[in-house]
Amino acid sequence: MESASQLYPENPKKNILLVGTPGTGKTTLAKRIAAVTSLTHLEVGKFAEEHNCLGSYDEQLDCFEIEEEKLIPLLVNALKPGGFLVEYHGCEWLASCKIDLVLVLQTETAPLYDRLKARGYSGRKLEENMECEIMQIILDEAYSFFDEKLIWVVPSNNEQDLEENVERVKRFLET
Repeated sequence: MESASQLYPENPKKNILLVGTPGTGKTTLAKRIAAVTSLTHLEVGKFAEEHNCLGSYDEQLDCFEIEEEKLIPLLVNALKPGGFLVEYHGCEWLASCKIDLVLVLQTETAPLYDRLKARGYSGRKLEENMECEIMQIILDEAYSFFDEKLIWVVPSNNEQDLEENVERVKRFLET
């Protein structure tokens, strides 16, 4: 059996999960944090594609489904050593991974709508993502699967929010 010092080294590498509705700025924040810290940016969608964990294509939502049963064990193993900034829109099945902090990005409706329209979202996809943010679905999911002490709800409306979020994460990593 491993001792406590083997399970919890003095300076363990931390994993941060970055979640939010599409358009809240996850990728922008993740790239900025990765540029100024030692964290490796891991986009779950790309990881799933690289590891052949994509299922059928959903034409209405214009995206591939992820085969969770194949992906989860791969992610759990990949994140064990720590040092990752994991980016995804949800967190339900990431709860089994080693996560030290969950950042839930939230954006006001006007800037979010503009961002999604600029991406070419329309119809059902635009409506569902706006409703998801308004109803705080991602935040509720985070509270359902992670200890509330691990969850930071952070604004993501403008450049100032972005810079403040980067600084908060840097301070977290120093602890």
